[in-house]
Amino acid sequence: MLSGKQIICLSSINWEFNWQGHQEVMARFAAAGNTVLFIENTGIRMPRWRDLPRLRQRLRDWRKGVQGIRQVQENLYVCSPVVLPFPYSRLAQRINRWLFMGIIRRWVRLLGFERPILWTFLPTRFTLALIEELNPEMVVYYCIADFEQVGPVRKIQRAEQRLLRRADVVFAQGEAIAQRCRRHHAHPIEIFPFGVNLERFQQHEGAALPEDLQRIASPRLGYVGALQRHVDGPLLQEMARRHPEWNVVIVGPQVEEFTYALEGRNIHKLGAKPHDAIPAYIAGFDVCLIPYALNAYTQTVYPTKLTEYLMVGKPVVSTPLPEVLAFNARYDEVVAIGRTCDEFEVQVRRALEETVDGRGPRRRAVAEQQGWTARVEAMSEVMAGRLLDAERLRTAQWAELLRRATRAVLRRTLRLSVVLGIAYLALFQTPLLWWVAAPLKTVEPPAPADAIVVFAGGVGESGKAGQGYEERVQQAVALYQQGYAPHIIFSSGHTFAFRETDVMRALAVSLGVAPEAILLENQAGNTAENVQFTHQILQANRWTRILLVSAPYHMRRADLVWRKQAPDIHVVNTPIPLSRFYGDGTAVQWHHVQAILHEYLGMLYYWWRGYL
Repeated sequence: MLSGKQIICLSSINWEFNWQGHQEVMARFAAAGNTVLFIENTGIRMPRWRDLPRLRQRLRDWRKGVQGIRQVQENLYVCSPVVLPFPYSRLAQRINRWLFMGIIRRWVRLLGFERPILWTFLPTRFTLALIEELNPEMVVYYCIADFEQVGPVRKIQRAEQRLLRRADVVFAQGEAIAQRCRRHHAHPIEIFPFGVNLERFQQHEGAALPEDLQRIASPRLGYVGALQRHVDGPLLQEMARRHPEWNVVIVGPQVEEFTYALEGRNIHKLGAKPHDAIPAYIAGFDVCLIPYALNAYTQTVYPTKLTEYLMVGKPVVSTPLPEVLAFNARYDEVVAIGRTCDEFEVQVRRALEETVDGRGPRRRAVAEQQGWTARVEAMSEVMAGRLLDAERLRTAQWAELLRRATRAVLRRTLRLSVVLGIAYLALFQTPLLWWVAAPLKTVEPPAPADAIVVFAGGVGESGKAGQGYEERVQQAVALYQQGYAPHIIFSSGHTFAFRETDVMRALAVSLGVAPEAILLENQAGNTAENVQFTHQILQANRWTRILLVSAPYHMRRADLVWRKQAPDIHVVNTPIPLSRFYGDGTAVQWHHVQAILHEYLGMLYYWWRGYL
């Protein structure tokens, strides 16, 4: 067994879901002395409304740990990531990288990881992004299902093909899956069906029958596993209808995807049980069932419960799943197959009529060949061999590998330079910025009003304290001298060497405005407060019409705030005609970009706060 390694596992199920191969493999790697981070399912398909309970559970699991990470046993940690559940949206994946990768990087550094092994059950863009982010020592893909049947086919195909080309080791659950994977993977693909925990079953051999099962009379037809969409509900219902004396027992949760109304007096849904209790339930069954529907998804499914049933020595009746048929071919028809409802019924009846003979020990002997201990050790041996091959290759071909790495860095640098160059030309050598800024600007012809309201510069568009107010004072004085309004209100709560409003008042007086025509508002620290405090002055003087003066690209935000906060005031937008801080169609400079960005971010923040 590998030991002393760091393994990050991307699982397709959650840790506390039905115990399956995902938990078995990682628990055994942790027990062998490897540090394992088990990342719960990040999604293979688009979410639906019925997934809301799962999302709520994910949030509860996230709160159990620190930043979503909790320790569940020695060397084994579980991460419940809170990510946007849109696995094929590029925007969502960028956001998820920002939300999630930082946590993983910090955790990896904290535990002293160098280059971990990345083991994945998921062929998604998120997996590829994590590989790119971590640059792992080895990538292992354990392909256990045909995920094309549960998500968008083309997107899953593209992601899985990229993963197969990138993976160092690929394991497959069955031959059908392996054949598909071989088309895109350069190395041999080993087939490892899910195994059985022999130790757990041996420990609970001879355990007492569970109380809830004792209350159900024999014969008991038992199914262990979740009621999911691939379970043939009509088949189970028909068995119960035809034979009221048979009791159909289901041990496992019912998920939202299973919409069939499976009901009847002799149908017993016992719900999910601890994995340690499963052997006792199987021991209480008279016949064990694998009632899977035949569809594109189940063409590649190997039911884990098969080996668990056989380990207890119970007769098993299954629908003709390809992987079960292949299992039968290897082990001399150890499973009874019912191809139709009638055949299924006949096979169950024969199993119930089975006498005590040598078939129970034979079934256990077959199951013992499927133990997880030997299976994980075999997987580990493949991984260790591939790591050794990679080390030998690095030693023998270091010069070529160094040249390849250098070329890769140069390619990335070139791509980044091209992107930055295009962005620079588009931003600084074209009218793009002014086109983007145009919606921010609103200008109206001046009209008679009660007052001219001037919002001072503060440190807004110029980015420097005490600059920007001169242009606004000049515009306000021009409107005053043309007779559009008899009063000017200067609004600013900023103080630099002097109060900004005092400087503006002095400048206006020097330009010919009568001192008594000027009112000052000295409290406002932002546009929302400019509107709030100026509105109070207007109401006190019973003024209802104003000419608003501010920077040209600040007018949209100011106008929207007036409409929301003071709808009783009629505002005519009369910004300064030209601004050296905004540029307004001239050659773009960096402070112009900052000013426009400042306004858009300001509008977004004001919307969030409810100011506009």
